[in-house]
Amino acid sequence: MDQLTRYDYLSSQILAPALHYARGRSLITAQEEAVLSATIKKGVAKAADLSSAMPELNATQRTYQIKRLVERRMLQPIAPNSRQYTIGFENSYLMRGVIHALSNESFISAPLKGTP
Repeated sequence: MDQLTRYDYLSSQILAPALHYARGRSLITAQEEAVLSATIKKGVAKAADLSSAMPELNATQRTYQIKRLVERRMLQPIAPNSRQYTIGFENSYLMRGVIHALSNESFISAPLKGTP
């Protein structure tokens, strides 16, 4: 459990694979994966920090995409009405990937996985 308290481990072994899992099942788009990956790497990101994940979009379009991710609970403001965001795994598509990654890292026991 101590490993999960280290952000470098959590981000590389749980969160990034969770995004990859969701993208591999077409639950999120490539752009959403890029934005969420950038947010994971940054920890707390502002819209300007996410521009590299959406280079083909202008500022207004980026703001709209961020708003969509917040509405879908994939990004969350660090405080009410804040313009700084962190990753949000309340979305069931992303949570499936987190459960899968936790299982792969042996944080979920065999009986809970449904295997003997």
